[in-house]
Amino acid sequence: MDPDGFQGYDRLMKTLVVLLLMVPSIIVAQQQAVKTTSVAPSTGVVQTPTPPPGTVESSKIRLDAHDAAGALRDAETALSRGGGADAYVARGDAKRALGRPVDEVIADYAAAAKLDPRYIEKYQGLIAQKESGIHPDSQSRAGKGLNGLPIATLGIAAAAGGVLIGVGVALLYTRKKRGVL
Repeated sequence: MDPDGFQGYDRLMKTLVVLLLMVPSIIVAQQQAVKTTSVAPSTGVVQTPTPPPGTVESSKIRLDAHDAAGALRDAETALSRGGGADAYVARGDAKRALGRPVDEVIADYAAAAKLDPRYIEKYQGLIAQKESGIHPDSQSRAGKGLNGLPIATLGIAAAAGGVLIGVGVALLYTRKKRGVL
């Protein structure tokens, strides 16, 4: 045992702090991995799907990666190739992410709603938001905390951190009581 009995405890506390700080990053990485990976059934190897550029799927992936300009290019290419309602929606979502006027987004959703009735509610919702003066993105963070993580997930991470701190304090108290510190 070290002479003052503190080095082992110090290393343990540093490790606990590092783990505590890593919890939100680990949760985000796991959520992104679930969204973007699939397992090939025959090989068991994890493969990331890569749709060709200029498709609705590539537009969605770029938008998820915060590349709104690239998403817009892909959506417009998909539209020029006859992409249909989904391409109009992808273009509207990209324009929305770029902060374009809400009328442009509404026009894209109107075109999508004409082709596919699944988009009528979203179209009507955008019109209602415009009429009420609420920006379309103002409600998108409702129920979200740090980096878009759900508040419940952050609460779990905080509870885990509290447990780690409690264990550290208990270890310190035990060592102090035994006279090691």
